[in-house]
Amino acid sequence: MEMQEVGATKANEVNVRKVGILGTGNFASAIAQRLALAGYDVTVASRRPEDRKLTLRSDVCLSSLQSAIHLTSVSECLERCHVVIVALHHEHFTSFFTPEVAQKAAGKILVDVSNRSTRGVQPSNAKLLSSLVPGAHVVKAFNTLSAYVLESETAGGSRMVCVAGDDAEARVVVCSLARDLGFECQESGGLESAWQLEESVLTVFPEWRVAAVIAGIVLAFWALFAITREHLVGTTSWSQFPVKTMNKVFGACALTELALTYLAGTCAAFLQIYNGTKHKRFPRWLDAWLKARKQLGLLAFGQAVVHAILSALLLSPTYVKSWYAPDALRVIVPVNQTGDIVVDLSKAWMTWNSELSLLVGVLAIVLMGMLAVTSLPSVTRIMNWAEWRFVQSGLGYVMLTLATSHLYAMSLHKWVRAGLPIILFRLSFMSIVLPTTVIALRIITLLPCVDNYIQRIRRGWERKTLSSSSDPAHGAENGSTSSKQAARTSAEVKSGASLGTGPTVVSNSETEARNSQTVGAETLV
Repeated sequence: MEMQEVGATKANEVNVRKVGILGTGNFASAIAQRLALAGYDVTVASRRPEDRKLTLRSDVCLSSLQSAIHLTSVSECLERCHVVIVALHHEHFTSFFTPEVAQKAAGKILVDVSNRSTRGVQPSNAKLLSSLVPGAHVVKAFNTLSAYVLESETAGGSRMVCVAGDDAEARVVVCSLARDLGFECQESGGLESAWQLEESVLTVFPEWRVAAVIAGIVLAFWALFAITREHLVGTTSWSQFPVKTMNKVFGACALTELALTYLAGTCAAFLQIYNGTKHKRFPRWLDAWLKARKQLGLLAFGQAVVHAILSALLLSPTYVKSWYAPDALRVIVPVNQTGDIVVDLSKAWMTWNSELSLLVGVLAIVLMGMLAVTSLPSVTRIMNWAEWRFVQSGLGYVMLTLATSHLYAMSLHKWVRAGLPIILFRLSFMSIVLPTTVIALRIITLLPCVDNYIQRIRRGWERKTLSSSSDPAHGAENGSTSSKQAARTSAEVKSGASLGTGPTVVSNSETEARNSQTVGAETLV
């Protein structure tokens, strides 16, 4: 018996190394070459193999691979191979998989690589294929890859293969196949997940939409404020709008978006304090805001870099006269001077507050870059939770404080000299209000009385309400959650990672629960 089992296992392994491909298009040719390079015995099937022979030979660039790739009929391919890649457009499924072909495909692993051309179509292509070939083990995979990625290591595009199928053994076989081809693999559950996989390749930056809308509103607000203040009411020439005025706008946008990135977590903290529990769902707008913090922080980083570059270009006494000592900007020409007049510009020193502003501004940019780097998956994977939270939350607030101090050091003396209500019409003063408020709220959450209360909520404690205290049945719930309520909330509510402000973020979606460490901290990334 043992010898028979070993023999059957070896036969299965040999059978798996034979892979069939239904179709002779660009994707089929590209994956056939990749399989042949990985040492697989590849059989490409066509309903008209004689007509496709020359086409396949021209598509296979390496002559050494042509002997490893065989072109046969559909029936012969299904008889020869246990794993068959269906490289067909979904509109051809019905005409291709006739009852005769479906019978021969029974028991085989059919890998559907197709995608739809429009969103929201039900059922998925993989479900359609499964209904046409009910006896086969249909697996959705490789639909996130393009033919260019299969042919070239330098081509852009995703290199993650998501595998979905109802048969666990079939998923394992396809994952092994993907890894042999040099790709990362991620199991995505049953065939019901195929619809999400097909939908994902048709969406354009879905995670960036909320952040882009917020950033667009912020940019429009500060641009309108600056145009009104500098050009319509003020005396600044319109010729200085592209660089001088927009430099101020980009700086205000970066600081505002950074503040909004961290304000979301603060709002979540105070809302949980108000509710007295971490198990109550956040409003949809707050949930969307929390999920957009990574993208919003990265947009703020980009605008801060633009602001730094434009500031470097404008760094001269002509544009920023207040940054330089008054004596360095004054040239006195003696009366009745007959000799040469020498103007020494080497002593045009900056003032101390200008140098301090530049110092903290550069430090803020450097810290923002560090936070942005930790958004890379390759960096995130090598960091534990404590390290990641220290960088994103701890250093993040240090970065926000430095960015705010940059503006204080540059403009505080001008605000004091101008006074109210004039400073209310200054872009520099108005853009400092929100980040200062966020920092002040953060300090409040760090107070022992507030922080201890938040920590109790994070550990599952719930504040007693009047109704629960008057009901004897709820009297035992002081300081803990009943088992019935815990079971209900664990099924209904997914908790995110710890906020820098204290409590745990509660997400409204399964995606948030799976990615709780990424979207849970109020961070740049």
